[in-house]
Amino acid sequence: MHTSLRTLALGMALATAVVADGLAQSLQYPATRRDSLVENHFGTSVPAPYRWMEDLNSPAAIQLDGVLFMEGEGRPPELTQLIRDLRTAAGDQRARRSSERAARRRAASSR
Repeated sequence: MHTSLRTLALGMALATAVVADGLAQSLQYPATRRDSLVENHFGTSVPAPYRWMEDLNSPAAIQLDGVLFMEGEGRPPELTQLIRDLRTAAGDQRARRSSERAARRRAASSR
């Protein structure tokens, strides 16, 4: 019994590897910009070529929006709502940070 479980596990691992390899060969990622940004994390240089994608409200990210979906397939409404919510949250967070900085400046200038 133990040997057949091991054989089954090995077979499943092999099948998964074959499927993953075939999938990896067939994927065509969209071409996108790669920046030469390198960040320093505690003395270690870490390339961050896609850092610009983290700002969901940037014109470049908005232009890229939807490129990962197959042509002819619409974006699922749930994802559209999620993207809208994330962009709103990012804008709210940016506004909150800006008002906090302004409040600190006013407090510092009144001292």
